[in-house]
Amino acid sequence: MTTTDHARDAAVERARDFYNSELRDKLESSEKGKYVVIDGDSLDYELDASMTVASVHLQDRRPDARMVVFRIAYDSNWFSRPRRDASRPDKVAEEFNGDVGKKIPWPEINRSPASLEAENFYNAELRVQLEPVHTGKYILIAGKTHDYEIDSDPIVAAVHLLDRQPGAEMFMFCIGYDSQQSVFHGLRFHI
Repeated sequence: MTTTDHARDAAVERARDFYNSELRDKLESSEKGKYVVIDGDSLDYELDASMTVASVHLQDRRPDARMVVFRIAYDSNWFSRPRRDASRPDKVAEEFNGDVGKKIPWPEINRSPASLEAENFYNAELRVQLEPVHTGKYILIAGKTHDYEIDSDPIVAAVHLLDRQPGAEMFMFCIGYDSQQSVFHGLRFHI
């Protein structure tokens, strides 16, 4: 076991002990199903109905956090994805009807009027001032208010925008790229 593995395992154990001794009884009756994300080093934590939102808020305060996630009032706190069947590699293609990785030509994309409005706002009001400094970052624009957030991570930008505009319909653009260069251009985004 490497030192890094040992430090990670120790942080997970500290977070688990802290959750079991300090948080479990307080949270299980009123916060069932929500997520608590604990920094295994400082034992600082964040609680939210969205694991992503809780993680981003904790990372805002503790950029080097060793985050451990617990779902309140659930026995298992380990999350897994279904495994692919290695004996049937064709199964993935069957599930997606062979369209995996297919590039959709621009005329086939059906953009909503709200997405086009957000793009017009970006082009008219923001593009000139943002592109020299923020090229390659993501901007999420709230459809109705035109409030926006910029970050190199679109999830972080979305969480911060939702903090200010709860329930907003958001559209994502990659700064410095137009619709022909970025698959994210005008994508409706929600968490």
